[in-house]
Amino acid sequence: MRNEFDRSGLEVPLQERGQRSCQLLMQTLDFDRSTYAQQHGPLDYTRKDIAPAKNGGPGLRTPWSALVPASDALTLQYYEEENDLAAAFGHPLTREDWKDIAALKELGINSLFSQPTCAKAMAYPLLAVMEQELASSHRKITFLCGHDVNLAEVLPALGVEDYTLPDSIEAKTPIGAKFVIEKRQGQGGEEYASLSLIYANAQQLRQRTPLTTEAPPARIPLRLKGLAATPDGSYRFRDLQQRLQDTITEGRHWQSEP
Repeated sequence: MRNEFDRSGLEVPLQERGQRSCQLLMQTLDFDRSTYAQQHGPLDYTRKDIAPAKNGGPGLRTPWSALVPASDALTLQYYEEENDLAAAFGHPLTREDWKDIAALKELGINSLFSQPTCAKAMAYPLLAVMEQELASSHRKITFLCGHDVNLAEVLPALGVEDYTLPDSIEAKTPIGAKFVIEKRQGQGGEEYASLSLIYANAQQLRQRTPLTTEAPPARIPLRLKGLAATPDGSYRFRDLQQRLQDTITEGRHWQSEP
């Protein structure tokens, strides 16, 4: 796969968002006194050396790579500990602060795969399975289990428009999120598909709320760039099929490029 890295589109927002997250993380974790800092020296997260991974594969090298696992761990601690002060080691953090903390773990994958070429090259094997399952007349439901990286690849590869997640500290790929495609048949026999992202909101996660029809998870509709939707937000299934097939073909092409 050719390395398509748009520095003008990624570098500035990555640096600004990453530096805010790093500053807050380092204060919350007392990072300068950590074992890591003692072994490796101070972390200069203000450096401006965002670049593709050295081996040419998918990935970014950033000055804050050492803090990404800390962002992931502290985000999980927020969900596991209902007491705000205890979750933040005694620091009085706001909801916006927690969004900044969670942002760092999402920056790498979501910023990288927001580049359509990379997203399609990485997502096409999974999209091929999805296309096959959706086309099968023998399926009532198909469940494919993956990771946040899979969501970060598939959604931009399909051309999903930008979206926001109410009541979540994670911006794009919240923990346990589900990308749902519902296929239905209209009165005239034509098939339609609707797309949505379903996730437990932050309060449900922290309070361990059982998800039921009375206490459902959060759900947001997803829109596809360049496709005409029906008044209820659905798409003609054949249009979605064509989008899938075109994306798979393009992904195979980019993956085969030296």
